[in-house]
Amino acid sequence: MDNLDSIVYVIDNDYRIVSYNPKMSVCFPELKKGDFCYKVFNGEEASSPCKGCPVSGGNASSFCVFSKKLNTFLSANHARLELPEIGLMNLITCRQIPDTERSLMDRMRFLPACDYFLEINLTQNKYRYLHREEASFAVDYNVESFDNLISRLEKTSINPNDLQNFRNFWDLKLLPLKMAETTVPLTNTYREKNAVGSWDEVTVTLIPEVYAGTDDQIVLAIFKIKNAAQDVRKLNASEEIDSFSGLFTRRGFVLHAEEYLTERQGAEVCVIAMDVEHFRLFNKWYGRPEGDKLLKRISIFLLEMDRMFDTVSGYAGADNFYIIMDNQPVVIDYLLKGISDILAKFDGIEGFRMAFGASIVDAEKPDIRDSMDAATTACERILGNYKEHICWFSKEMLTDIEHELQIAPEVERALAEKEFTFYLQPKYSVSDKKIVGSEALVRWLHKKRGLIPPAEFIPIIEKNGLVTRVDMYIWEMVCATIKKWMDDGLDIAPVSVNVSRIDIDSVDVPEFFENLVTKYQINRKFLEIEITESAFVEDTRALKHVVQKLRTSGFTVLIDDFGSGYSSLNMLKDVQADVLKMDIKFFDLNNTNYEKGVDIIESVLNMSRKMKLSVIAEGVETEDQIQVIKNIGLNYVQGFYYYKPMSVDEYEKMLKGESLK
Repeated sequence: MDNLDSIVYVIDNDYRIVSYNPKMSVCFPELKKGDFCYKVFNGEEASSPCKGCPVSGGNASSFCVFSKKLNTFLSANHARLELPEIGLMNLITCRQIPDTERSLMDRMRFLPACDYFLEINLTQNKYRYLHREEASFAVDYNVESFDNLISRLEKTSINPNDLQNFRNFWDLKLLPLKMAETTVPLTNTYREKNAVGSWDEVTVTLIPEVYAGTDDQIVLAIFKIKNAAQDVRKLNASEEIDSFSGLFTRRGFVLHAEEYLTERQGAEVCVIAMDVEHFRLFNKWYGRPEGDKLLKRISIFLLEMDRMFDTVSGYAGADNFYIIMDNQPVVIDYLLKGISDILAKFDGIEGFRMAFGASIVDAEKPDIRDSMDAATTACERILGNYKEHICWFSKEMLTDIEHELQIAPEVERALAEKEFTFYLQPKYSVSDKKIVGSEALVRWLHKKRGLIPPAEFIPIIEKNGLVTRVDMYIWEMVCATIKKWMDDGLDIAPVSVNVSRIDIDSVDVPEFFENLVTKYQINRKFLEIEITESAFVEDTRALKHVVQKLRTSGFTVLIDDFGSGYSSLNMLKDVQADVLKMDIKFFDLNNTNYEKGVDIIESVLNMSRKMKLSVIAEGVETEDQIQVIKNIGLNYVQGFYYYKPMSVDEYEKMLKGESLK
């Protein structure tokens, strides 16, 4: 295959070839339209698309594949294009990668068995860990320099009798010269302290990296570790090492973390708890084998952290991990970035992240179990908070927990004694100067404390599972109120109720609303359903089914809080709602971001109009925001600028005094 002449072809989303250039027909003489591209490249026995192919769901515009038919590596570029009368297709351009240019990650699968790799940039004095599994990946270059790593290992990990040998081999003044002059790999062996405090035999082999895309001198370091036999027996006998992850079990972590604290007397030490958010959903979507693969990659990274930074890591089962370390920002940042990169780059899978909770160990009364509990508490606090990466434990959290435990029975009592009610916040037409609807907002009228702010009890009932019972109670109250208005002959505007992700997981929402409108004999046009944007971030596919059932039943569906979190335009395409409620952040513009902000808003509005989505600006509070809304031609608003939430009695008075259409 001539590198100067590339293969070019077009495939549909089922990987069938639609069109191709003459070069491709030369390379594959038996090729015909309609063939599966992966079978063309790899033979009829190929049963699945090439790994890394962006058509499979990844976001990469360029990727690398190996063709069994051509027996060579190919560098490929991908682009989406719209063909007249055919639709959306995939344009692929490929060229051969010469052996001299083959990237390190492609060659790793052919290297001899080893425990881990380092890619070292001798020119820039930096390094990164590489991994070899079914799908190879690399953590970005470390924030610290390579000579700092060598210096730290000298001080903490290398056997004193091997120290001079270690220094001679890793002499960073001479090593670049040695690598430039040698024609064979450089090899050395020394002893390094392992997790239980005894010595492993480490053999390292250095080979030059042929192609790195720069003029820098890049070296691949291959490490093979031979564990001391007595340590293996000791670990197996004591069951301190988890056989699945290779990390310490919970018991082993406690024991070795206590030793760590003894060694670090005088230093500020922290424990960090880690939890993969929505891991149950991950296993459901992608299968347990993929979930296990993800957990093992995280485990490999934590083992490397232990070796690099002299930390201690443990696996507590399911998707829960612990690590104890000196409270150093550079090490914590490395942990957060490394784990986040693993989840972000995991086989093109998106939407999952690691929650981190941290606790400083009490220097006066160090208790590792207390610190683990505190870190776990902090970790639970950050679940669902997409704006923060790590939460540090504080004593106020214990007060919050006590409050949560106290409020749960109070909610049960309040439901029984009908203390929950709802307020209505009108939705307003700027052009017609009329109320066009309202949103029902839950309120708690406590018999002793009076009106309890929603921010005080809603987060708690979301955590303890009572939110759905409260929501169902409010939904029925709204339907009963609409029925009363109908019987009183009032001119009614639609009322929307809020449905959360927890509600959808707990009850058949479409069936519940169907039963409500049947029970109260109300017209579906008077009852609208608002589903918050964050629910779609977590599970678009399940929500799509719920929305479809609601709309088929005749309900209007609104996407609430659009723009408050991780808004996705693809989400609007995938979930066919009726109304989009844009968060006020879209309209909070200033002199520096005004033009760009207006362009973004107008783009969303134009797209919404094409999709026949009505748009409401919510949270509008200032004259400046109203002016922006008028300038871009947006008509419907909701917010304190026009109306604050009001009691049902107050809203009824407005209904009686104003003709609504």
